[in-house]
Amino acid sequence: MNLHLKQNSAAIILRSFLAMLIVITVLSSGMTVLATGHQLLVNTSVNSTNIVHSLKQRDIDSDDDWENWRVNSTLNTATSYVRVHNDRSDAAVRYYYSPGAKSLLDGHPHKIPFFTHLYYEPGFGFLYHATGDAYKIHYQLWTNMNAQFELLGRIVLVAGLVLLATLIISPFYIRFFTKRLTEPLANLTDSAENAIQNPSREKLQLPVPDKPTETTTLALSFNSLLSRQHEQTEKEKSSYQTPLTNYGRPLRPSAATRS
Repeated sequence: MNLHLKQNSAAIILRSFLAMLIVITVLSSGMTVLATGHQLLVNTSVNSTNIVHSLKQRDIDSDDDWENWRVNSTLNTATSYVRVHNDRSDAAVRYYYSPGAKSLLDGHPHKIPFFTHLYYEPGFGFLYHATGDAYKIHYQLWTNMNAQFELLGRIVLVAGLVLLATLIISPFYIRFFTKRLTEPLANLTDSAENAIQNPSREKLQLPVPDKPTETTTLALSFNSLLSRQHEQTEKEKSSYQTPLTNYGRPLRPSAATRS
């Protein structure tokens, strides 16, 4: 089915401005989400690197080292999970797990494509993975990023509400704006059509609006053209009404014509 859209100035301006506003809103919202997401990822990366660095400094190769680190660490075990793998030949204990870490690793977190350190595990959510090695001891840290993704979700929601408000409010404002812009031209067109449908012997002049400048200039140009046409018409009428003369005297019938 063919859709016939209005092609007057108001309709064209409305569609153009609305499309531009939608594109600008979507692009700005998308850039805000991407910038915020990138910054959150950078902050998580920095925090994870610092935690792994603190683990490497402790040189955890015994139960006492592990317990001392856990007591002195500010790690939030509700959102971060640590595994220490002691690969030394004399290690009494090979693995140390923070609360929830063993359960997380038993599920084998799934890597998110295109993101080097981002994983997902049902029941845990999105996780940032960082590693470190020192003296044959391997450290793994998994940081829960659900709070960061909730923040991104709120930003997306706000962006969607802004886009919805734009779609609702913009048409009213644009219609008001285009009406003020195109109304003088519409009035000028109506006046010209009325003059054509109701011709008069008087000189025709169209109303000249104060603004916009383009419409004012157009009305003045039309009036100048109409004035010249009116003068030309009056001259032609005068020439038709003047009797034929012979050297200034009215022509008389010849003798042959009288007989």
